[in-house]
Amino acid sequence: TNETVFELRVQPRRLAVLGGGPIGCELAQAFARLGTAVDLVEMQPRLLSADDAEPASLVQEALARDGVRLHLGRRVVSATREAEGC
Repeated sequence: TNETVFELRVQPRRLAVLGGGPIGCELAQAFARLGTAVDLVEMQPRLLSADDAEPASLVQEALARDGVRLHLGRRVVSATREAEGC
């Protein structure tokens, strides 16, 4: 969760962030800038859907520049771990 992620002792190679609100965007950008491969999944067609569209598009552009892979208008229905460390 956004509260426990900072307890990690080893930087993850990959990270999926569920939700494109302020906290999800912040976590995605921070980990991407540190070198983690980040996928951000948001159910709405754009990030920060509760905020004005113009500033939200600037955030979206910044995340894309930082290498965050955005999956907008998508809903996660399940997740599994295939192997330790993957």
